[in-house]
Amino acid sequence: MSNKAEDSTMDIIERISKTRPVVSTPKKHLNDRKGRGFSLKEIKAAAIPLDDAKHLSIPIDFRRKSLHQANVQMLSAFYREIVVTQKEERTSLDLSKKEAFKDLKQLRGIKGGEAKLLLEAGIKSLQNLTEEEPRTLAKDTGINEEKIQSWITQAKTLLKRKSIETSIEDLMRIKGMNRAYTKRLIDFGILSVTDLSSENAEILAKDLRMSEKILTILIEQAMEMTGKAIPKPKKAPKEKKVEEKPSKTAIKALELKDLDGIGKGDLKALKDLGITKIEQLIEEDIDEITSISGINKANLQRWVGSIRDYLGLPPAPITAVAKEEAPDTKSAVTNDLLSELLKIEGVGKKTAEKLIEAGLQSIQELKDSDPKELSKKSKVPEKTIIKIIENLK
Repeated sequence: MSNKAEDSTMDIIERISKTRPVVSTPKKHLNDRKGRGFSLKEIKAAAIPLDDAKHLSIPIDFRRKSLHQANVQMLSAFYREIVVTQKEERTSLDLSKKEAFKDLKQLRGIKGGEAKLLLEAGIKSLQNLTEEEPRTLAKDTGINEEKIQSWITQAKTLLKRKSIETSIEDLMRIKGMNRAYTKRLIDFGILSVTDLSSENAEILAKDLRMSEKILTILIEQAMEMTGKAIPKPKKAPKEKKVEEKPSKTAIKALELKDLDGIGKGDLKALKDLGITKIEQLIEEDIDEITSISGINKANLQRWVGSIRDYLGLPPAPITAVAKEEAPDTKSAVTNDLLSELLKIEGVGKKTAEKLIEAGLQSIQELKDSDPKELSKKSKVPEKTIIKIIENLK
């Protein structure tokens, strides 16, 4: 006899109704034969009440008087299976009702008795409720139609909210994703990692007004998570740069790990963005790097300034937005320069502050400056500036 847990009560009853017991045969036959049904002695020995045996469609042969132990074992195993299965089905049904009741109780203003009436009408979930016609359900349950309409509206809202929460939870699995990005993506109809993996970064950036670089990174991660092949990046056409390119010798001499105050976490975050060399860092948008990596913006500005100073490049131009966010004289960048100036013999705090206010960006710029021109801008005597420059040599 099969003991498959997935068999239902009816499956087991159908199986036993087709089973035939082994009965004694005349000596002239070599093998036992199958009888019409089990004897009353066998049913009693298996501890099965006669009413249960009839109800369960167990084949009974009232003419038989014999008892075969194999038949008793068969009946016992069958009865145990049917009892266990019925118990599991009752438990499963009870759990299903409890879950459905709990689901319906999320509705504002619904009472326990009203939830039970909905269950009796076949409403087993909020989804079922949204598919019903209020007037028909009101007739079936005796509940006010307006109240049912209110519950249907609530159910739709709850299901939509649950769907959004599920989408946020799924999209937030992507490294670098934040809630602001998920809101834009969901509003646009991108509800999962799978959805995002099929998008084009360039087109999506225009539609969502987001950084194409950030979207490219997020989409590539989504593709990796869903097992899709990441396309090889196309080689960008060479752009003519107005400013002079730093020499290869200079670039090789300084590495990202040599920057003052940069930690292992910062290096890893930059590497995740594909930035492994100093010339890559000075060409990137600081705001974008801060947004996706979480690296402190002031630190990035300081590192970029140090690199440009080291390579002998002019300071990066400050955009209109950057000017609004530019740090004051007490910012990290200014403090570093102020500290360096105060180390020079003959430079006091007031002189250093005047030089910084005049637009001085680095010590190298001070070395290369025209004393007369710098004196006019900073109001520091020309002789003092000449002496300071001499002390730097």
